[in-house]
Amino acid sequence: MVDVIISSSSSSLMAKHLTGWNLYIGEHMKKTGDLVDVATLWRNASEQEKNVWNEQAKMRNLAKDVSTPPSVSDTDIEREHLSGFHYFVREQSTFQRKNPPQERLRNIAQQWRALSEVERESWKQ
Repeated sequence: MVDVIISSSSSSLMAKHLTGWNLYIGEHMKKTGDLVDVATLWRNASEQEKNVWNEQAKMRNLAKDVSTPPSVSDTDIEREHLSGFHYFVREQSTFQRKNPPQERLRNIAQQWRALSEVERESWKQ
């Protein structure tokens, strides 16, 4: 049975909701093994039969939507893993934009090493 159809039309893969056709093809490819035959069977199927497949797909999509937790974006994640040094670099970089990146980081690292433990601790908050 086909659960998710993957489309590679864009650079990233994207999962789509199931349709009656998706379920039909998944079931009938096992029997016939020929996509052309399955497509012909689908075209010749009555609207009532297609509606049965469409309803099954709809029910599976609803069940999947309910059981799938919403995704969490990066902005929603608490950034506890960032160190005080990271925050220090972020702030100090804004003052040293004129310098090339390597020189800028070298200067910031020297400034960080020159800080006392108390000053470093204040950056962790």
